[in-house]
Amino acid sequence: MVDAGIKYIPSNTFAYYDQVLDTTAMLGAVPTRYNWNGGEIGFDTYFSIARGNASVPAMEMTKWFDTNYHYIVPELGPGVTFSYASHKAVTEYKEAKAGGSSVQLYKSVHSQAGI
Repeated sequence: MVDAGIKYIPSNTFAYYDQVLDTTAMLGAVPTRYNWNGGEIGFDTYFSIARGNASVPAMEMTKWFDTNYHYIVPELGPGVTFSYASHKAVTEYKEAKAGGSSVQLYKSVHSQAGI
């Protein structure tokens, strides 16, 4: 992208499953049934949350404002603790920055417009 003259390299513009699950993973808000013991959340745990596996069901999905877009519903409550458990956004930022260009983290249209 730098060689093409692109001044700002976008970062963290995709999710492996959905953006809400990415945020849930980044915050370490994993229900105990997934047997996650801390540290960085790997793909096994990430996709078990999204799709379930042989021993545990997936987390609930719901529609985003009656659209056809579905997202994982975080299970927040008194037993949930938060920790920095997914380095995806920071890793992608560092990879783009290593290319020698200015990097802009993804921002929604609303935040760019000041809404």
